Amino acid sequence: MRRTEMKVSFIVPVYNSEKYLKRCLGSILASTYKDIEIIVVDDGSTDSSPDIIKRFAEKDSRIRSYRKENEGPSEARNFGLEKVTGEYVWFVDSDDWINPDGIARLLKYIKNNIDIVIFDFDRVYGTNRRRIELFKIDNLVFEGKNKDKLLLKLIGPTKNIMRHPYRMNDLNPLCNKIYKMETIKDIRMQSLKKTGGEDLLFNIEAFYNACSIEYIGEALYFYNKTNQSSVTSRYYDNDQKLMMYMFSYIRQFIEKNNLEVEMIKALNNRKVLSMLGFVRNIVKSDMSNKEKRNKIIGLFNNKEYMSAFQDFDVSQLSFPWNVFYLSASKRRANIVLFMGEAMEKARKIIFFKN
Repeated sequence: MRRTEMKVSFIVPVYNSEKYLKRCLGSILASTYKDIEIIVVDDGSTDSSPDIIKRFAEKDSRIRSYRKENEGPSEARNFGLEKVTGEYVWFVDSDDWINPDGIARLLKYIKNNIDIVIFDFDRVYGTNRRRIELFKIDNLVFEGKNKDKLLLKLIGPTKNIMRHPYRMNDLNPLCNKIYKMETIKDIRMQSLKKTGGEDLLFNIEAFYNACSIEYIGEALYFYNKTNQSSVTSRYYDNDQKLMMYMFSYIRQFIEKNNLEVEMIKALNNRKVLSMLGFVRNIVKSDMSNKEKRNKIIGLFNNKEYMSAFQDFDVSQLSFPWNVFYLSASKRRANIVLFMGEAMEKARKIIFFKN
């Protein structure tokens, strides 16, 4: 029988997700749009995830499961992309879940052959949720020059957008987008072993390839942050190196494709504003204050990174951020550490209080 609808392929990378996997797969199978396939890639799990996948696959033939040796989520997604038979792709992480009406809400855009559809998502912190509203208008179409502006926003914040550094990465995720396979068929994820921004790098190439991108102001994806809400965490010593690779990759992409000089300025802004992420990584660790301060001083000693501050206009920032980044530009480690700790405490009160 000839198909009258477009198939949507879900790619779900799995690694030791036994606690959340049933909810994830259940939400996709509950989709009110039935012409789907679910490509589940077990990335070498050592818990009961393989058994859960097997039980789900035995009950529904739309699940196609694969197992591979552990390499990381980027490699698992790339593996899944090789198995896709649908016209559209939706990436879903195994500890998250979707709105079962999601594809039905997106159907109009799929039928109109939109290359990428973007939607809002909720960050879920236990019993609390934070809606990530990407734009103030419920529906936006990005084509031509407007699409270039969206690519600029993805590469880095400019002008009044810089007033909210903590929202710099809201547009980055893979999971709050559905992609036409034809648009992304030649794009693959960068390994987490090389970069800390694999979602961003993938989307920069996807946005560049797309002719049409549309945004709808509905939260169709639920991003589970529960297991990241602990008071302390391990310090990722490789964080700075991974981010420097990402910055270099984006700059090479801009230059290779002869993109506007405004893109370089946006990338420079991203470099500077990433100081917040570096400091959060340090502050959240269980290191002593002296060790944290030394790590921040180590950031200041990176000449290539700190050179970005020379062309950065702090006047675009609101007062607290102005102080934070001005202190960073002047290498005031004590002030940067103090403000980083204060911001992290405020964040925990807002998002983790039950």
